[in-house]
Amino acid sequence: MVTENQSVLIQKKFRGNQLLKMSIPAYFFPAISAGCGAWITGNSALLYASVTSIAIPSLVATVVSFALLYSCRNYYRNGRASWPLLLSILLTVLGGAILLIQVMNWWSMALDILLSSTIGAVLCLLKLRRL
Repeated sequence: MVTENQSVLIQKKFRGNQLLKMSIPAYFFPAISAGCGAWITGNSALLYASVTSIAIPSLVATVVSFALLYSCRNYYRNGRASWPLLLSILLTVLGGAILLIQVMNWWSMALDILLSSTIGAVLCLLKLRRL
């Protein structure tokens, strides 16, 4: 069970500004890094992909990871999420990304989507684990 002091610590982790602090870098960093490579090489397809199939999955994975951690907040020990919980959330996000790829038939962008989803989820999970 979570004590009163731990409950206050957990509530501080899940404020709306924390989600915003994680979502903005989760979208812009992949978009900027892929966009710079596209700009240098002159590849317009990669430039378009940097803001769609690369940055958006990272953003979605961050928001989903944040929501899953928020829903599991009663299972924290000492105000922190356990590693098995974090790993299960990461695998859930990756499973959702694979399901999306299969349903939408986006196999040509599968690597971009899976890599971006993994990066977004890991950044969110580690940030909330550290707080």
